[in-house]
Amino acid sequence: MSPRTRFPRTGRQMPARLSLLAAALIVLLAAASWLGPVAAQNLQRIAAIVNDEVISAQDLELKIDIAVISTGQQSNPELRRRLRDQVLRSLIDERLQQQEAARLKITVEPEELDRGFRSLEQQNNIPEGRLEEALRSQGMSINALTQQIRTEILWSKVVRRRILPSVTVTDEDVNIAIEQMKRDVGSTETLVAEILLLVDTPDREEETRRNALRIIEQLQSGGTFSAMARQFSQGTAAAQAGDLGWVRAGTLAPEVERAIEALAPMQITTEPVRSSAGYHIVLVRDRRKVTLGKPEDAVVSMRQLQFTVPKNASRAEADSVISIARAVYDSVNGCDDLERAAKELDIKVPTDLGKGKVGGLPPALRRIAASQPIGKLSTPVPFEEGIRMYMVCDRQEPTGEPDREQVRNQLANARIEQGARRLLRDLRRDAVVEYR
Repeated sequence: MSPRTRFPRTGRQMPARLSLLAAALIVLLAAASWLGPVAAQNLQRIAAIVNDEVISAQDLELKIDIAVISTGQQSNPELRRRLRDQVLRSLIDERLQQQEAARLKITVEPEELDRGFRSLEQQNNIPEGRLEEALRSQGMSINALTQQIRTEILWSKVVRRRILPSVTVTDEDVNIAIEQMKRDVGSTETLVAEILLLVDTPDREEETRRNALRIIEQLQSGGTFSAMARQFSQGTAAAQAGDLGWVRAGTLAPEVERAIEALAPMQITTEPVRSSAGYHIVLVRDRRKVTLGKPEDAVVSMRQLQFTVPKNASRAEADSVISIARAVYDSVNGCDDLERAAKELDIKVPTDLGKGKVGGLPPALRRIAASQPIGKLSTPVPFEEGIRMYMVCDRQEPTGEPDREQVRNQLANARIEQGARRLLRDLRRDAVVEYR
């Protein structure tokens, strides 16, 4: 690589909200906080220059800290080495986004930044206002995290300024989308998440494939898919943890759809999938039948089976309860059979949760209510005193016309995301980056 080159058109779509475990964040950052004189000197070195703005080695190391923490892995020299190129490219993207915001004279207000921190605390069950205190108590700077949150806000404003005015969805667009939805009724749709690494130029092909393989390796070693997608995906859904939502046949690249067909729910591709855009790493979360109307308007009747594990239970007692739960899971078929199994095993009679709309259930139950096969027990759901399993006895799918305004918003959001992707691609193409 020449010392000064135009930045290849590859990198993340936009910086993403972090998913942090507070304890891991404090411990890992504290472990990385002590620097000897030589290390401190090394951190003053330059990692890259983006349009004459410096990214220091210290910037890079702090960003690697965040990547390690948010992906749930144990920091070690080898992991940090593997992450370096991926993290540097995401830092370069962030710098390009900041520069575009500065060009448009877009800024972030203190209250907007504060809302970003509060949102991060809520996502990770950290008491309000305590994230900064927890980090500072360990003698740690929160500058890297603050910078990432600020860049997210700046980029969202840039997209609204540059892209939103040109997005138009006509009544005819909505009509065509609704007619397609009607034709799809009864077919299967899949809840999909992806990590996409773009290949914008042929000379990046092999390097991008190697990066995709490294990400798969990190996922297989315990990395969290949602966090890896937020940190490294260059797709339009990066900020949503790579979540593409419910997709139907014919909406994704053929190579990706073939890979999806071969996966069971909660499985990930073991090899990167090449499409015309780049390399995809795909996770299938769930499958369901296509219906009209809103899925949350489906009416279900459910039963709950509860297995209590006393707080002072021994390991043997807990294992015994889990064995019974597994036996019930493997043997029952239907709500009537659930009653029989409870009596035979002398366990608590299933609780009838009654009938109601999916949207009215607690968030933890909505996915089960909407997609669990009728008459099949769900996998165990932990609660404070043990585990619970749920069975859908009946489901009445929603009918009627799709909500036109909802369809219009979906089409508009898709076009905004496409425009944001093109904008960042153009910024990369026009940038001059010097690697050190």
